[in-house]
Amino acid sequence: MDTKSSLSERDIITKCILPAIEQSGWNKQIQIREEVTFTVGRIFVKGKKTKRGEKKRAIIEELENQGIIFEELKDEIKNDLDIFDLICHIAWDAPALTRKERAENVRKRNYWTKYGDKARAVLNAILDKYAQTGIEEIEDMKVLTVDPIKHIGTPAEIVKLFGGKPQYLQAIRELEAEIYKVA
Repeated sequence: MDTKSSLSERDIITKCILPAIEQSGWNKQIQIREEVTFTVGRIFVKGKKTKRGEKKRAIIEELENQGIIFEELKDEIKNDLDIFDLICHIAWDAPALTRKERAENVRKRNYWTKYGDKARAVLNAILDKYAQTGIEEIEDMKVLTVDPIKHIGTPAEIVKLFGGKPQYLQAIRELEAEIYKVA
């Protein structure tokens, strides 16, 4: 018997993903399209023009264009999963951690000791926001304008807590890395 790590991408789709989707009630003939090319050749990301959130959003949107509606799939399986956990769970039978579980794992590791009290409060509030809404929300600078984060300070004041915008963005990338770190 093949292990998932020895299967090709096509085999994973055929043996794992499609059966799970069909089992959840989707009609293969109407709701699922396969083998649709959405780019010519490889995808290359170059320079600082592409934001991390835009890449993730583009992937999700393209998969939705191919007939995979994640909101419906999440409702069928577990709607408090991070979108990438959902994909990994279906494709490779990876443990499916909820966003809340991932946030709690970050808190247990207490990685943010290098930041001051107010910066830690910001990161903690952003982590709460991730647990509620997902990764796309926290990658957007607008997260600094919503409750409870906006009560810590203005976006400019919050960014200054980290030493400037590049340092703030680096702190968010580190937070994301901690969120997806395997314990």
